[in-house]
Amino acid sequence: MKKSILSVMIALTLSSTGVAIASPIAGQASPAAIAATTKSDYGAGSQIKLSGAVNVRDLGGYRTQSGLKIKPNLLIRSAKLNTLTRHDQQILVNQHHLGIDVDLRTPAEMKSAPDVKISGVKYIADSVVSNKESQANNKIFVKNGEQAMIDYYNYFVDSAQGRAAYKKLLTRC
Repeated sequence: MKKSILSVMIALTLSSTGVAIASPIAGQASPAAIAATTKSDYGAGSQIKLSGAVNVRDLGGYRTQSGLKIKPNLLIRSAKLNTLTRHDQQILVNQHHLGIDVDLRTPAEMKSAPDVKISGVKYIADSVVSNKESQANNKIFVKNGEQAMIDYYNYFVDSAQGRAAYKKLLTRC
């Protein structure tokens, strides 16, 4: 049976980078996503080089709150899956065992730049922020860039919709 991983994509309106799921959130993941690994040569957040997508990283290697590590090739995050090439798709499916693509962007972002549909990969639309919330939160970006991003990332996990989306991601997928 082919092991599945999740490809997580969050694209921000003002930035082409995404949000990595950090250790505290990953610490709540199902036990199947975590291993007490001692393999030290695997770097947390290792880059996956693709020509049609940016900031693609394997989140394996990040430590959880309990001190365990996320298994390599189990959870991937990326941005801009709308421009994947056929070769990129083959890399994700054949080398990284991609089985599920969970799209956490707003419905408007999903509509304007839909993810490439990959044969054999289940697609789940699960917005962390609604279109209305995204527009209302534009006031965050009048602050300096770094503080704005910190506030926006905090909002992702502080909002009821964001918590529900991440819970679904980490417990049902």
